Amino acid sequence: MYTNSSNKNKSRTLAARTDAQEFLRELANLRDDRTAAERFAGRYGKVFQSEVPMTLVQEWAIQAEEEKVLEPLRDYVRHLWIGDARTKAWGVFATLEQFFAVGLRGPETGPWTRSTQWFQGRALPPESECERIFTYLNEATSICENRECPAAYFFPHRRGQKYCSETCAAPAQRQFKTNWWRKHGPKWRTKRKSKTPKAKHVRGRKK
Repeated sequence: MYTNSSNKNKSRTLAARTDAQEFLRELANLRDDRTAAERFAGRYGKVFQSEVPMTLVQEWAIQAEEEKVLEPLRDYVRHLWIGDARTKAWGVFATLEQFFAVGLRGPETGPWTRSTQWFQGRALPPESECERIFTYLNEATSICENRECPAAYFFPHRRGQKYCSETCAAPAQRQFKTNWWRKHGPKWRTKRKSKTPKAKHVRGRKK
């Protein structure tokens, strides 16, 4: 069977976008507990393993309390999540430099302030999995307006979307309907009643 290659490429692109957004959403919504961090690392650790120098991992552990490596990265992603387009554009590359030691600084430009800067070369390396993923932060991002939402950071499907799901939107929708009925209900009932046709009395015909 003949398959259009452009459709295949489009499907791969959509799948990659979905996977990247899922990764970023999970990272931004990561809870402050070791179990959640271990679960995230077990699911997504392969994304980092091939491109994070061990020296950088050790530095993360030294700088973060109790070796909480993921929390600083999560907090930076949250900062970008609510930023404007320019903040995001700069922030994505700052993330790659700060957390993955990717940059343009050559050894002659110094001075170095961290040993991990040794990994930064004169030219950018080929696009990595991490770089491809984090560039999706440049897309529209939102925070769910439901204060009880357990995963408030999300990618909206439409402009002006305030809630991450129908479940989170339901309380606000119920409140809106309640407020509407309180304000407009009596007037609406009166208007509807006035438009209801009255039954006509039919007199019997005399023979």
